[in-house]
Amino acid sequence: MTLMRTNIWSAFLAASALLTACGGDPPPQDSLDVDTAVDSAALSDRMKKTKNIFYNIPSPMETAALLKKAGAEYNSKILNDVKNVDKYTAASKQALNLGVYGADLSYASVFNHTQESMFFTSCSKKLADRLGVSSAFNDSTIELMQKHQNDRDALLDVISETYWGVDAYLKENDRDNI
Repeated sequence: MTLMRTNIWSAFLAASALLTACGGDPPPQDSLDVDTAVDSAALSDRMKKTKNIFYNIPSPMETAALLKKAGAEYNSKILNDVKNVDKYTAASKQALNLGVYGADLSYASVFNHTQESMFFTSCSKKLADRLGVSSAFNDSTIELMQKHQNDRDALLDVISETYWGVDAYLKENDRDNI
């Protein structure tokens, strides 16, 4: 009988422990209430600041002029070799290197390296033709560059107009992603 009472008592304690453990409110948990709603005013402000930074990046011409004004010396070793122009077969590489040769053209022109400027003009025209933006580097543009090759300011104006012309053409034709 004592054994039976002990077993009943043990069963009662076990049942009580189970019922106590299973009942009641769950213990409080750490939580971080994050407002997932996006503050549209803050987002709009960030977008404006980002655009402002992007649109204030100097053009290749302005960059070259800033380098010269800062006292930098001309270094042809940093320029893309004109012999590489035929190596670029993918449109993305052609577009990238059109920009590179355009920057090199600006750099050479700002530092009065006329012959190199003409080489970079030729490379730029070749890549523009392949990309279908030859209107920016048409024969009249090339003639203007040749005509003004000894008038640095006029040449820089033609190069700058050409740069912005290509940029506008690509945007107008939804090709600014290349």
